[in-house]
Amino acid sequence: RENIKLVDPRKTGASSSDLLGTTEVKPVLCVPRRPIWDKDTSPELLAEREYQSFLDWRRELAILEEKENAVLTPFERNIEFWRQLWRVLERSDVLVQIVDARNPLLFYCEDLVRYVSELSSKKRCIILLNKSDFLNDEQREHWLHYFTRLNITVAFFSAIQEPQHNEEHHTQNEEVDSSEESDSDENNSKMNRDLKTESNKDISTALNEVSLTVNAPKVLRNNELIAFFKSLKCENENRLTVGFVGYPNVGKSSTINAILQSKKVSVSATPGKTKHFQTIEIDEELCLCDCPGLVFPKMLSSKAEMIINGILPVDQMTDCRPPIALIVSLIPKHIFETTYSILIPENETEKPLNAEQLLNVYGLMRGFMTQRGLPDNARAARYIIKDFLNGRLLYCFAPPNVDQKIFHTFPPKPENLDKCYENISSKQKKLMKLTSDVSEAEFDANFFKNRNAGIHAKGVQKYGVYYNQLNSTTGEPCLPPKKHFNRKKKEKLRKVYGYLDVK
Repeated sequence: RENIKLVDPRKTGASSSDLLGTTEVKPVLCVPRRPIWDKDTSPELLAEREYQSFLDWRRELAILEEKENAVLTPFERNIEFWRQLWRVLERSDVLVQIVDARNPLLFYCEDLVRYVSELSSKKRCIILLNKSDFLNDEQREHWLHYFTRLNITVAFFSAIQEPQHNEEHHTQNEEVDSSEESDSDENNSKMNRDLKTESNKDISTALNEVSLTVNAPKVLRNNELIAFFKSLKCENENRLTVGFVGYPNVGKSSTINAILQSKKVSVSATPGKTKHFQTIEIDEELCLCDCPGLVFPKMLSSKAEMIINGILPVDQMTDCRPPIALIVSLIPKHIFETTYSILIPENETEKPLNAEQLLNVYGLMRGFMTQRGLPDNARAARYIIKDFLNGRLLYCFAPPNVDQKIFHTFPPKPENLDKCYENISSKQKKLMKLTSDVSEAEFDANFFKNRNAGIHAKGVQKYGVYYNQLNSTTGEPCLPPKKHFNRKKKEKLRKVYGYLDVK
């Protein structure tokens, strides 16, 4: 416990050189390599070599954590998942790293690009920024310039927004069909021909204008993304295989379903749904390969940071305060108030909002209470973290060379927000600690209200609590309960006079 290194949880997506030297760390923080094999290598010998090289890789990371006091991400320690990655890399002609557009550097792995170049010089790597609908045009421009300086091909896509576009397109076609029902058959045939020609034009224009979409801030549609993949095919290749690789719950399977406009691959909000790699044929020229999500070893990524980014499952977290503290450090207080319609009291010492205060107020206003009558902070934390994952509480990280305050700005605080405190009842104000002015007489009355002094003497009950209380209907003193059965039974006094104890 003497060698403790404090890490700022607000620093995300930073490189490993911020903690340790790049010359010592980068060779160790790498993707485990598959041993060299050929057709003459037996499956038993190859499995033994893979297991031995994987153990050596695990041993090097353990030595790094012990010697340098490094904090690594909870990376994947199962060799079967890494074997799935090795197979996808060997089968794919183009490797697509899918990252979250809100924090691309956290999900980007540099060593994976290096590993692909070691396998074959013909293989290519690109980055697909999923959930790009959370970014505006200016923010996409900043990330485009950053990756262009690194000579990295980038494409923007949104797997969530694509089904909405398809539904709007279908509704427009249905409206056109309903409005043209009264026309003649010749007009209907002309309309169908026009629709076919328009669909063919969309594919042809996407293929012709694919050069404009490469490293452009535009969010691609499914036909444009397919044309973008086909443009990467070499002349000698008859068929192109595109492999999707990335962290868990980043949207690999959802992207494939959005491209195919149907649910071909199972998806789930819980990370780790895909267990084995899957191949999906688009047409004779294109084949997609889905890889299970893998957590790569990195520095400066705490467990709380991985929870709020969806890498680790939210429902399995044991401590809810570190993730909420990280969210509170990123998002101002008035955003929580306007989003959840809650009122968070202001501290007299002008301290920033803490996690416990937010969880207490949110749990109280939503009715998340425990059996003891206290706010259920664990349940409230799960709701807040899921809202952060879904984009309801939006925060987008800036590239390294861009000011974060300029890159992502929050809406201003409403002017009439302070006036809402007047409409809150006195009970809610006390529960939310909005009022701290309590008189001495009121405090004594509340403290001694349920206390009833009595003499604990065996066989003597006239000095007990019942003669200090009056019946609400008759106004006479209440009598103690009579035991008509087994009067001579000896009981412990704490059971006999248990009703006198303060609860």
